[in-house]
Amino acid sequence: MADLLKYQNLLPERFNAHLVATTRSMPRVRGSQCGRPLALRIVRASAGPQQLDRAYFAHHRDDPSPSMLVSGPIVSRTSGQPSIILSKRISTPTGDFAGVVVAAIDCGYFSNFYSAFGVGSGGGISLISNDGTVLARWPAVEAGRELSDTSLFQKRLSESPTGSYKITPPFDGLAKYIAYEQDPEYPIVVTVARSENEVLANWRADLISDALVAVLLVGIIIGMAAPLSSQFRFRTGLERVLRKREARLRLLA
Repeated sequence: MADLLKYQNLLPERFNAHLVATTRSMPRVRGSQCGRPLALRIVRASAGPQQLDRAYFAHHRDDPSPSMLVSGPIVSRTSGQPSIILSKRISTPTGDFAGVVVAAIDCGYFSNFYSAFGVGSGGGISLISNDGTVLARWPAVEAGRELSDTSLFQKRLSESPTGSYKITPPFDGLAKYIAYEQDPEYPIVVTVARSENEVLANWRADLISDALVAVLLVGIIIGMAAPLSSQFRFRTGLERVLRKREARLRLLA
């Protein structure tokens, strides 16, 4: 759309219909139960002050890069719900700033989508921007929480774009195992966390059953060894007596 608007001056009524049709062609987004989850619109360089004060607008106005910006969460002025903003600069053929293409996705869409995954009652899935801002999470937390001071952003991402480690997250303070992956194309990181107790639950259950079986086997072995040991001692004693008698008979002979 940004490329289309760069070289064509489309009629607003026709292009608005195209934006609506584009939004409706996204079944995953449209399937959300949070109302209208995605709003797609064009913000012109001559827009009113309510649009010009947005951080994404200033970013694209001052940065000629054509790359997409992921920002937020921003509270929508129409729905009042926090939204994740996808935006891209519209430039004129000469490179001047002409506006911004903006898509706003309700954070609730991701929360509903993530809730379908079985990560346990103590687990969670987070969508985080590269600067450490929580864009969306399930179970839901306060939007916009900063995680830039955690080991994930201070150390892990610089070592590898994917990985897993043990952590005590700031959301609930429970020890968890967390796996993360940084998207190679967009400035976002996805993390999946499961509580240590739930991760180790099956292992502990198997360990207990194995321990019970081992105790049973040890008991059986001990039970079998006791009479065998008694028989061995009896046989050893008997052989000792027989040797003594044989020695006496030889002495007499």
